[in-house]
Amino acid sequence: MTMRNLARVVSGIVGAVVALSAAAIAVAAIVHEPRVWFLVMFESAVLVAGVIAALTGLGRFRESPALALACAGGTMLGAAALGWASSRSTFSTVDPEVLFLAHAACAAVLGVCAAVMVLRRESLRPLVVGVALGLACVAVLAGAWAARGQIAGLVEGVKYPLAIIGFVVVMGLLSASVHMVIHAFEVGAQGGEAR
Repeated sequence: MTMRNLARVVSGIVGAVVALSAAAIAVAAIVHEPRVWFLVMFESAVLVAGVIAALTGLGRFRESPALALACAGGTMLGAAALGWASSRSTFSTVDPEVLFLAHAACAAVLGVCAAVMVLRRESLRPLVVGVALGLACVAVLAGAWAARGQIAGLVEGVKYPLAIIGFVVVMGLLSASVHMVIHAFEVGAQGGEAR
């Protein structure tokens, strides 16, 4: 069994497990008192991501399975983070932090499976640049969060232009990061020939 086939099998198993657990958590959030509707919504997104990963594992997305897995993993991670943020004080059936960590670990496994399926030596440079830009985006956001008290104390003539500039910088870094990571997957899928 090649590494690509092993990655496909693992992604299918992880996707099926995540889809089933997301369905169970969504039902638990519906019957919980009080109902946790935001968790139901975000677990539904995790469910869809799990189904996409499972279908990718079954070979349903032959054109670009690695990109499908990367998108499923990103959706899973984002929805899990939002579900955790919306339910950490209202949902007691399952510890929301454990649930978030489990979904984050499954998203990481899907990301590794996607990388194993497509990345080649030619695609490593754009991947490293994309990850570095993503880390820079996280660093800017963390710095803004740490300095939020000082920023709030600034006069309006400085605070709002600073917020606009910060927004543009964060969106630029995020866009460039996503572009480079997708480009790395395209280069790897084409065997090193960039479009």
